[in-house]
Amino acid sequence: MNKTALITGASSGLGKDFATLFAEKGYDLVLTARRKKNLEEISSNLTNQFGIKVFFISCDLSDLKSTEEIYNFCEESKIQIDVLVNNAGYGLTNSFEEISLKDHIDFINVLSTSAIALTRLFFTWNDKKKIWKNNKYFFCCRLRSLYKFWWHVYCHKINAPKIFRNDS
Repeated sequence: MNKTALITGASSGLGKDFATLFAEKGYDLVLTARRKKNLEEISSNLTNQFGIKVFFISCDLSDLKSTEEIYNFCEESKIQIDVLVNNAGYGLTNSFEEISLKDHIDFINVLSTSAIALTRLFFTWNDKKKIWKNNKYFFCCRLRSLYKFWWHVYCHKINAPKIFRNDS
């Protein structure tokens, strides 16, 4: 049984590249993005090229219900997520005061809140054993601007307890 990677923002750019890299390593994939047509094409190409299973969910992570839809889809389909790549994102280029409050909130939901929600939904801490269930990992990747400031690219393979727990 192959391991499975869930990749957000998988319809283009780094998300699409991550999907290809994981497919090359034999991972099955669950891909999410807003552009359904791109997801269909990428899924078909990766399945044909690498012989893996690819599922996709077209959703907008600015709507926080999307994270639960992704989780429920995986649960109902009995798909165990081993790797989570929180890659979805975009940049806002106008000045702070020119951007509507709704656009600010949507931006934060995509770049931050959805990543935390997906991590919380898919990663379960076993307090007795002091490990994450199934020794899962996640990647965070961002190459985005934030109100005209460029953030550095950061991409970490991190054992989840080191991020969301204070114990070392």
